[in-house]
Amino acid sequence: MRYKIAVGSSDGVNVNLKFGEVNNFLIYEVDGLKFKLLEEREVKKENESIDIDDNKKQDVANDAKNNCGNILQECGNQSSCGSAGSGCGGNGKGCNGSSDVATKISVIDDCRCILCKKVGFQAQKQFEKKAIAVFDIEVDIDSALTKIADYFDKLDNHKLNKKFEVRKATKSDLDGIVELESLCFPESEAATSKSLSERLDAYANHFLVTVYDGKIITLVDGLVTDEEDLLDEMYEDTNFHKEDGKWQMIFGVETHPDYRGKGLAKALVERFIQLAESEDRLGLVLTCKEELLDFYEDLGFVSEGLSKSNHGGVVWYQMRYRF
Repeated sequence: MRYKIAVGSSDGVNVNLKFGEVNNFLIYEVDGLKFKLLEEREVKKENESIDIDDNKKQDVANDAKNNCGNILQECGNQSSCGSAGSGCGGNGKGCNGSSDVATKISVIDDCRCILCKKVGFQAQKQFEKKAIAVFDIEVDIDSALTKIADYFDKLDNHKLNKKFEVRKATKSDLDGIVELESLCFPESEAATSKSLSERLDAYANHFLVTVYDGKIITLVDGLVTDEEDLLDEMYEDTNFHKEDGKWQMIFGVETHPDYRGKGLAKALVERFIQLAESEDRLGLVLTCKEELLDFYEDLGFVSEGLSKSNHGGVVWYQMRYRF
């Protein structure tokens, strides 16, 4: 499997630039455990044009707008946030800084991951939406790429060491699943211990988990049904489950906060898709919040617009993957 990695470097030898300092990304192509320098991509300065298509320009504008709103909420609409004199953008430019971040990300959004000395919190949030893994690292480029190519090779070929295991869940996993659910969702959206227990009793074979050192760190789950749309009632009523049903629902895609940004959720969803295909389903259906539409579209899901769901009092979008 070939993919690209973006690197922030001032000398072509070391990963030594923070994300905000990068003016030119080194783009490496990785094939298995081998890698080579493919090209250098320039990040246009402010007020310079950048050669991106109209759709991507709109994505950049939306990302900047959404990110700016998030920053203002976090700052409480104050005149400064983070370091003194930095403004809400964290770079002396107020909310214009978020536009710079979105534009810079658009230059490397075909990459699987980025290596920099440091990537700020707001940029990490935008990378997460694009399903691009972020590695804060400060070593020589060859060492970094060797380790990361080995990591992704094991992840892609399911050869991670014995401490790192992908498998179907069992009832004995209940406590770990309840803990992960509470870490990933607010109380109004999280499934209760009782509900999760009933799901495991009814369709534990439709729970996939990643276990690291005995701890559940990633989860994908959902029942199978002939119903074409995901209904709120399904979360609590296991009678909707039909083992030979046509559609695999996805109720949750969860990653422990300590392990986010490493591609684990994406890899597990891909395994879940493969499992559904091997079981001759028509496809998979999920609902997600607006900020995650890009993540699932990159996995092959297509948005069908606003869902009928009002689970947790939140606006949801329904997405479908067809075989």
